[in-house]
Amino acid sequence: MASVYRRAHEGWWRGSRVENRSPRIFARHARNRGLSQEAVAKKLRLSRSLIAQIELANRPLSVDELAKFADLYGARAVDLMGNTRRG
Repeated sequence: MASVYRRAHEGWWRGSRVENRSPRIFARHARNRGLSQEAVAKKLRLSRSLIAQIELANRPLSVDELAKFADLYGARAVDLMGNTRRG
């Protein structure tokens, strides 16, 4: 079965950006897996400051980055984005 990351690279949305509407979700997933910001940064090959900005929702994510986070956390990308329904 293809990973979320691999499927993201095969899709038309490559290079698209998504807004992080639930910043605490990223931090919660990382801490639940016993990962510090530094550990997440190292595994994803991103800077620790970038991880902090994403966790605080100060920076949108690329679809590729979202897929990498989902794979690392063992979560679905849609779950990392929180409640995006409008009503």
